Amino acid sequence: PDRARADALSADAVEEARGTGDPGALAAALNARRVAIWDIAHTAERLEVATAMTAAAHAADEPAAVLQGRAWRVVDLMELGRLEEARAEVARYAEEADALGLPHYRWWAALWRGALALLAGDLAAVGRHGAQALALGRRADDPNAPMHVAIQALQADIDAGRVDRFDRAFVERSAASSPAAWAWTAWLAWADASLGDRARAERLVDELAADDFAAIRLDANWHAVADLAEALGVLGEGQADRAARLHALLAPYAGRIGVVGRGAVVYGPIDTQLGLLALLAGDRTAAEAPLEEAVAICERIGAGPRAA
Repeated sequence: PDRARADALSADAVEEARGTGDPGALAAALNARRVAIWDIAHTAERLEVATAMTAAAHAADEPAAVLQGRAWRVVDLMELGRLEEARAEVARYAEEADALGLPHYRWWAALWRGALALLAGDLAAVGRHGAQALALGRRADDPNAPMHVAIQALQADIDAGRVDRFDRAFVERSAASSPAAWAWTAWLAWADASLGDRARAERLVDELAADDFAAIRLDANWHAVADLAEALGVLGEGQADRAARLHALLAPYAGRIGVVGRGAVVYGPIDTQLGLLALLAGDRTAAEAPLEEAVAICERIGAGPRAA
């Protein structure tokens, strides 16, 4: 939880590893660095680190580390809105993972293909890719697989307008066992608001907004701020001050695209929520530019449903 110390230590590790001349040591240090700076403020640097890790792992002839570097690159390219590059990286990852032959690595490619299909609105393909990811993930006994596939399937129902299928019990269990409970709670707040349980949604929003949103972290789970913004939007009345505060938190990161976990879901651009928050705060003029930009980004990355 000491992000500043993790940042400093991981930078030291990379410097020391470079000094050894050992590409395997460098790949390991860069992997730790990528984890340490997994937040919204370091997206561009994360991609540089992941790219350098992939190159070092190649030099060390460590195919599993190459795949880990590529996995980080997929997530970071998605978040930067470089979806064509992300698609190409998924294809390279899949080819190399199949050659390595370990289910622990192979299931991620199917998950990412499902996420990209969901972004494009191809819900049938989401189901096919999800089933493949789950089967391979279970062979690997990887607990990340059922969680990521469940998140993707849940978002597919939401995108299809089937909010009534929202698996609240799954999200509640995840919140109870996760160090990022706030992110799951934001999703619950949106679901409750959307399903008409205003009282419960307001309680959750009050919890998240306490002490000037002290629970919110723009870390690896920053995408959940979009869910919280959407919850405020559904609640509407009385949320102007909170909307203005969230807008201030997110405004420096216009153009970023939320990515759930290690690529289970690719959200639309945060510009959508910036526009919504400006509207809630009572500034219609300030809402226009980010909403126009959100449409443009969605059209560029092939996110038809999000553009609509």
